[in-house]
Amino acid sequence: MFERQVNAVRKRWHWVKYRDRLESVATMDDFKVLLDETDNSIFAAYKAWDPISRKDVSAVLDALSIDINGKRFLDVGPGYGSALDIARERGASAVEFVDYDPFVCAFNRIKGHTGWCTDVRTKLSSIAPRQYDFIWLKATFSANRFIDRERGLGMLGFYRYPKLESILTDVDRLLAPGGIAVFCPHWDFSGTQRRTPDVQNTPVTTALKQQGYSALPWIPDHHMEPIYPISFIKTRPGAN
Repeated sequence: MFERQVNAVRKRWHWVKYRDRLESVATMDDFKVLLDETDNSIFAAYKAWDPISRKDVSAVLDALSIDINGKRFLDVGPGYGSALDIARERGASAVEFVDYDPFVCAFNRIKGHTGWCTDVRTKLSSIAPRQYDFIWLKATFSANRFIDRERGLGMLGFYRYPKLESILTDVDRLLAPGGIAVFCPHWDFSGTQRRTPDVQNTPVTTALKQQGYSALPWIPDHHMEPIYPISFIKTRPGAN
């Protein structure tokens, strides 16, 4: 736990140090120069996942026969922006994101996507409501952090998660009538062993179901053991 707190402090300091420069970066070449200067291992990991992530969102859309052509798409925590790219390729009328990592925000802004650089845990309510037909939350939140919070094992104040119910309420507020949200948290693991073996019986699953989400069936290229064993979907009542 202590090591995670130290890493959180380092990451936040890194963001503060480079935020102003990132806001002024206008080209991909300039962004890459800054990236090389900072030796940002987190962003490098996002890039490495890009081929997998492109298959990921496509697998869900295809498995559920969801057509996002002409629809408004929001990615909460886009990382390298793979889901944003797929949404644009599939004809979404608006492709937007929200993230609190200024490197992620700058990169996806340069790629032509629109978004907000703010705290995805507590500031989703600042976005105009009822406008998104599809909201994607993959790997944005840690299931174990929510569980630890319920057990009184919270992190440092600035890094502590709010209640999951609060985040889900904010997501629901953003959904247009008939809109769909897919929520897939990541789960802590070591080697091939997940820290929480039974993901079906946790406060996370309970909270999601109470908020109207249901578990998706196993979808190849989307689910992955041991880190992404389960995901959830909700459709807001009404018609677009």
